[in-house]
Amino acid sequence: NSDDVPFQTYKAAEQYAEKTCSNIYYLTLEVMGVRNHAADHIASHIGTAEGLVNLIRSVPFLASKGKFRLPLDVCAQYGVVQNDVL
Repeated sequence: NSDDVPFQTYKAAEQYAEKTCSNIYYLTLEVMGVRNHAADHIASHIGTAEGLVNLIRSVPFLASKGKFRLPLDVCAQYGVVQNDVL
């Protein structure tokens, strides 16, 4: 996903968060010699949560730059309008 466009769906934001933030946790487990499915599962969830939190935390900064990244399906569900955020 480009940094200049919103995510179309929550699922797309979630997948992006997992792909970009979970890797550090997978690498940490590997360096520590942990080879465990449950630990990998936890790392995936922690990374995804961190990525989504980062997305929410970035709203004020991105809005100041005229950018909006929140998932459009969630915004529509809750009546959030891009122009109101910017």
